[in-house]
Amino acid sequence: MTNEDEVIFTKHELFMAQAPSWNFELDEEQLLNKALELEFVTKIGDNKYLMNNDYIPLREREEDNNE
Repeated sequence: MTNEDEVIFTKHELFMAQAPSWNFELDEEQLLNKALELEFVTKIGDNKYLMNNDYIPLREREEDNNE
């Protein structure tokens, strides 16, 4: 059972959704690794990644650190 608010990506879907945010500088694998590192997604199965609805964007984290 999945919650309506849950967003699940495949690696390719994650790339297609987020590559513009990274100015297309990362390939599919690099973007997935970055998303996992930043806890934007969590691996939940074979090629299934759950988006973290409580994710704090990197720029907001940097702003908080500069205050």
